Amino acid sequence: MKEIPMKSLVKLLLVSLGLLFAAACQATSPNPIDGIVDLQEIEVEILAVKPEKDGNTLVVRDDSGNTYNAVISIPNLGPESDFDFDHLKVGNRMIVTGETWSLAGDPQLTIRDAKAV
Repeated sequence: MKEIPMKSLVKLLLVSLGLLFAAACQATSPNPIDGIVDLQEIEVEILAVKPEKDGNTLVVRDDSGNTYNAVISIPNLGPESDFDFDHLKVGNRMIVTGETWSLAGDPQLTIRDAKAV
């Protein structure tokens, strides 16, 4: 049996480690953004409310049965908004305008304007 020279073994090891390092350093996102779908106005029913620091995370459903994870916050609504955050209760309805998009295949909604129904 023929022995592998030490120099060749070290080169092979260094090349292997370099390839492993390069593969490990690739930028990957655990939750890729699939893209903004549209800016639209829809009427939704609130299914769940989770209070956050400067707004709320909601689960809402539109009249077509589509469910979205939605964010409604003071920064997103803007300083001119007079939306009453006390309206955010399960079962309540509202008309919202915002960007719909997808995060790892899950429909999302960033609310820019909201009106209680």
